[in-house]
Amino acid sequence: AQLLARAMLLKGLHSNIAKPRFETLASDHPVQWSYRGQVTPDKKEVVTVIEITSIEQQEDRVVATARGSLWRDGLRVYEVAEMSLALVDAS
Repeated sequence: AQLLARAMLLKGLHSNIAKPRFETLASDHPVQWSYRGQVTPDKKEVVTVIEITSIEQQEDRVVATARGSLWRDGLRVYEVAEMSLALVDAS
């Protein structure tokens, strides 16, 4: 969620919103994820990968949907098939 939020800001998706706030996670979009391990202090490398699959400009918000994964020492341990965040106006 943090990586997707940062990507949304880097893309400037908040530029037309007076007082942008993230709605985590977009309440009307499903989250599908799986895991098969964890990151422990003895691991050497952690890599995160995200691919934004859609950006929807809606009447009162912007919704970005992505898929991604987290790898530790070359093994994928977390995978998100679909996750959405929304940027809304907090004012």
